[in-house]
Amino acid sequence: MFNAIERSNISLLLFSLGLHLLATGCQSAPPSTDSGCDSGDTSPCTDDTSRRDTSTTDTAPEYPDKDGDGYTADVDCDDGDPAVYPGLDQDGDGYDVCFPDCDDTDPTVLSVCLAVVEAGSFVMGSPETEVGRWIDETQHMVTLTRNFYVGIWEITQEQFEHFAGYQPSYFAGCPTCPVETINWHEAAALTNAISEAAHLDRCYQCVGSGSSSECSPDPSFATIYDCPGYRLPTEAEWEYAARAGETAAFSNGGSLSIGTENDCGGALELDNGALLDDVAWYCGNSEGSTRPVAQLAPNAWGLFDTNGSVWEWVDDWYDLYAGDEVDPVGPSSGYLKSKRSGSWNFDPYYSRFAIRDSYNPTASYYYTGVRVARTVP
Repeated sequence: MFNAIERSNISLLLFSLGLHLLATGCQSAPPSTDSGCDSGDTSPCTDDTSRRDTSTTDTAPEYPDKDGDGYTADVDCDDGDPAVYPGLDQDGDGYDVCFPDCDDTDPTVLSVCLAVVEAGSFVMGSPETEVGRWIDETQHMVTLTRNFYVGIWEITQEQFEHFAGYQPSYFAGCPTCPVETINWHEAAALTNAISEAAHLDRCYQCVGSGSSSECSPDPSFATIYDCPGYRLPTEAEWEYAARAGETAAFSNGGSLSIGTENDCGGALELDNGALLDDVAWYCGNSEGSTRPVAQLAPNAWGLFDTNGSVWEWVDDWYDLYAGDEVDPVGPSSGYLKSKRSGSWNFDPYYSRFAIRDSYNPTASYYYTGVRVARTVP
């Protein structure tokens, strides 16, 4: 029940992640669904005929055209398949397969690459013995009755600018770094923009624009789970997907040892011998800024950066847990919105799965971003 995750081209994605996305450095386009986009290239992966391999000399080009489709490997997102090339848009949604269009057979699936998480039950929160634990992490049973999509990685700067039309990030200039310096309302408005692009119902009613946006869930839907469009994940969905069946504090099966809660020295060994640095961007390894998404090891369901990186807004108003629940949505109103995940500039204990934080929904900081979700129809 806990290891079900699928997507139409997940095998291609995982191949890509092994060969391409684990390279360091910023890229100009979101991580590709294959390994053809060169991480040192400064142009997006688009139909650029000037980059085609037209050499007639005996000297091999710097980037060969392995599949003979006329596009060299630095711009061809699958240089092993001549049917896949920059500029291809099979489903007519206006999104290039190299942008990437995460499913080029479905016009409602755009460049926000999603994993499908099956409904199920899990223990939310942390045990009282977990090092770094906060008092608001009381363990309780949660059951989610609906399958849902969730972003494989956090929304990047390039994706945010593409859909929202502006760039808010303090660390602007790294297209594949997670977007940050957005408030809760901006995050909600972004999901509306993605829904509109996919011709889906919007989940929030918003007025204003940019950092002055004001959003609230659309009351025409009984709960946020009932909206068919893109939205923020609920706090329960976020932790369920982030844990991917893991009961320890981090996705590599480790937890903090006593005395390491605030250790920012890097190469932090966890209680199982694994390194926190392999799965989380935090104060010990981030070098003082956000880092490109999908550079570290994913969790068991293929999601990246669920420990650390940037705090991620969720849909819920913050409150203490109410006990065992089915499809929880949090309180109906409040003063603070919940955030999860930890961040690149925070101490190790903030990167635990169970950590909770809350901010004024109008506040934006250079360590807060967003990951999107959507209920499976």
